[in-house]
Amino acid sequence: MSLKSLFVASGIVAGIAILAATLIGRAPSTVSADASPSGRRSFFSRFIGPRAELVVVPAGTRLPVRLQQGISSERNGSGDTFTAVLDRPLTVDGKTLAPAGTPVEGILTNVTDAGRVEGRASLTLILRRMNLNGRSYTLSTKPLTLVARSTKKKDATIIGGS
Repeated sequence: MSLKSLFVASGIVAGIAILAATLIGRAPSTVSADASPSGRRSFFSRFIGPRAELVVVPAGTRLPVRLQQGISSERNGSGDTFTAVLDRPLTVDGKTLAPAGTPVEGILTNVTDAGRVEGRASLTLILRRMNLNGRSYTLSTKPLTLVARSTKKKDATIIGGS
């Protein structure tokens, strides 16, 4: 390999390295600094679009939702889906990510019907998806288990005939 070829190859490698470093170091944003008001786009902006911004909601953040239909351990079973809406806006660090009324989908993961003398009805549910501005976002939430009040005294009275 000649000295001239070595310099050309080194220049190409250096150019690729600079381009890669520029693209990797680009700040995550949906607003592009290279978009001009005239509508013309730079050469590189044609190859790379705006990067999606990953937002992580801190663990322990409560998502108050309002169910859109009734759920019951008598009518529903594990694997049934349900729909709800956010009862309040979802806000992280003062930034509203989703307004109140945003549709949310969930699934029942464990449904137990109440037994006759012992056992209480329970439902375990998780939220799976949020739909906002025509886009669907995957949710990863901790399960919420709801347990009915005990009816032992009432059941004993019915069975005993009093």
